[in-house]
Amino acid sequence: MRFVTTLIIALLLSGALSSFLKSEVLIKITNPTDGAYFEPCVDLNVRVDVSVTADEEVSYVYLHYNGRTLARLRSQPWEYTWEAMKRGVYELSARAVTADRTEFWSDPVHIKVGPVSNGEKLFNGSFDCGSMTSWTGQENEGAQAEFNVYDDGYFDDPYYLAVEIENGGTAEWHIQINQTCPTDSGHVYTITFLAHSDEPKTIAVGMQENQDPWASQVWQTVDIDDADEYSLEFTASRTDPTNVLRFNPGGNTITFYLDDVRVVDLSASSVKSKQFEFGPGVVAEYELFQAYPNPFNINTTIQYSLSKEAVVSLAVYNMNGRKVATLADGAQDAGLHTVRWNGLNDNGSEVPSGLYVYKLDVQDGSKKIELSRKMLLLK
Repeated sequence: MRFVTTLIIALLLSGALSSFLKSEVLIKITNPTDGAYFEPCVDLNVRVDVSVTADEEVSYVYLHYNGRTLARLRSQPWEYTWEAMKRGVYELSARAVTADRTEFWSDPVHIKVGPVSNGEKLFNGSFDCGSMTSWTGQENEGAQAEFNVYDDGYFDDPYYLAVEIENGGTAEWHIQINQTCPTDSGHVYTITFLAHSDEPKTIAVGMQENQDPWASQVWQTVDIDDADEYSLEFTASRTDPTNVLRFNPGGNTITFYLDDVRVVDLSASSVKSKQFEFGPGVVAEYELFQAYPNPFNINTTIQYSLSKEAVVSLAVYNMNGRKVATLADGAQDAGLHTVRWNGLNDNGSEVPSGLYVYKLDVQDGSKKIELSRKMLLLK
């Protein structure tokens, strides 16, 4: 009797183990590799390896990036050509679906396309490859405009967007250029862009929820005149995965030109120092943000924040520890500070491509705080 019971238990365990093994699927993205960098507009062959146990069958493999579906693959080899990738920071993942609808996910792979920083939130900010992919043009209240991407080098890079307005309506928001841009409550964001117009023109730039009542986290008018870089900063008041960045150039028929749009989450890429002083609740805080773009090939922007007035030094060093450029030196007020580095040393000569360290030294009374980050110059 004991033998029969043991045999039955063994058979049951064997069946359970067999059932478990049959549902085992291992899925991995083999190309690209984690941390890879690509130039915009190249085609990428995404390859996925799927291993299954005996008698198991995978019906589909889905490819996803940043929560969006890129492709559905129906058969082996599990490969997909991602054509003309646009600038941005991407998280790729693969999902295998078996015949019984069981799902298995790969580990994510992170890649960068074009000169972007880790905190970059937008895609195709330079209208790469002559495309408006990720952007939508919108006409409201009877306004009319054409949204065209041109490649005659109006700004420093080949492509830019021209909004040619036939009827601008009576308000800026009657013509819009939009892209979804999620926000996290309490995070600090910078919005920078290159712009120009045929005549002086006022536009509005907003971060707004994409549904009624269309509440805005920031809505700021910007006077556009000469071709230049424009910028604004704000702290997100809420977490909103459907938040939309909106450029609003309506209200008149003046043509508007837009390029190199970036939204960078400074809070997602910073190093901090906190010093508690004078009793509970009094904090001296200093923060150095990730340079953007990073990697870069012409110039890059560096920002840092001081909670109170302090004596600071911001300098760039090569990987041998030799200082190549001084970007700031002296007493500065509390607040957010912005500097740009154009890849020149203190003598005005170009430095070679490579990895550099930028270091912020803060003299806070008798204390000295040092914060540093890395950036990559590519020429």
